[in-house]
Amino acid sequence: MNILFFMNHYPDSRNGGIENVTKMLSQEFHRIGWCVDVAFLYESHFDHSDDSNFCDCRKVDIDNIKDEVRNWIIEKKIDVIINRCVIFASPLLKAAIGKVECKLITTYNNKPTLTPHTLKELSLTQNTPILKSFLIKALYPLFCKRSIFQLRKRHQRSYEVSDATVLLSDYYVPEYSELMCVDSQKLVVINNPIKNEIGISNNDMTKKEKIILMVTRLDETQKCILKALKIWNNIRLLEDEWKLVIVGSGPDEDMIKSFTKSNRIRDVEFIQASDPTEYYKRASIFLMTSRNEGWPNTINEAMRMGCVPIVLATFSAVYDMVDDSDNGYIVPCKDEKNDIRLVSEKLLMCMKNSTKRMELANNAIIKTQRLSIDKIAGNWVDLICNRD
Repeated sequence: MNILFFMNHYPDSRNGGIENVTKMLSQEFHRIGWCVDVAFLYESHFDHSDDSNFCDCRKVDIDNIKDEVRNWIIEKKIDVIINRCVIFASPLLKAAIGKVECKLITTYNNKPTLTPHTLKELSLTQNTPILKSFLIKALYPLFCKRSIFQLRKRHQRSYEVSDATVLLSDYYVPEYSELMCVDSQKLVVINNPIKNEIGISNNDMTKKEKIILMVTRLDETQKCILKALKIWNNIRLLEDEWKLVIVGSGPDEDMIKSFTKSNRIRDVEFIQASDPTEYYKRASIFLMTSRNEGWPNTINEAMRMGCVPIVLATFSAVYDMVDDSDNGYIVPCKDEKNDIRLVSEKLLMCMKNSTKRMELANNAIIKTQRLSIDKIAGNWVDLICNRD
């Protein structure tokens, strides 16, 4: 079987969750003897860091997708293209396939949403000229309406030309179908996997430290790290043996560290983006305060290592990932004031009761066993080989 992954970036785990999962799947496909190629659109800091599982891996010109991919299909006799969430490219990939016998599977790796760019993302800053700022703000409602229409059409077209569209959670099937105005006949659910090597011994479970862990990109717009810092500042004096550890890097790193310093928030340790396995092993609680997510692997990776997850319910797939009060806590999302209060309560409850915390941690480990890479790769093999 010859597989072509089509992506925004090279599949290095440091580029993000989509890239991390693609790398894991590539390893499994390579292991069973399949030939895996990768086409990507944009350069990154981690291009070609490990090509050992790929028969071919190279950048494609974004202005020449159809022709380059068509040549690739013919030259390498591609059986299946897996489009990793590059929704706009689905029609171009279908055109590249033409009458060749080749499947197109498109994945959507977020919760179903038609969210336009915010004013901040439209480069509206204090330095924006007054007239331009006025026009952007005045026309923003029309921009939003037009953006939503265009985004929906893009998804509809992608769904139409793809043999299957893969979502991350059963919860997303009715949401996607309703939001994108499509039927659900070609929707398939496959969860994200966890690396088989992630796990923890009983002995290490007894050595857990009083650490609340976040593993996140330092991107305030999506990840809401300042909210987590406010939560931590709200409770740290009540349980002074604990500390907050944040592993990650990102565009708002300086701002977040400055906020921590200027507000004198103590017992916070920032770690540059790196393999978080050792921190999962040491930490007792995993905290997530993101504004939106699709299927964040960090939750399940932390659970596999016996970290109790406490997560804001900003995406419905969280109910697939965590069973509230059985292997973690899901906190209803309201407004910032209530979020801080409710998450603080759950954190303190978990921090104070070591017996309950250990029970939740053991249940979390059991919960994640269904997500081993060999099982999830098996789901992909079934889809690729058996989908009409």
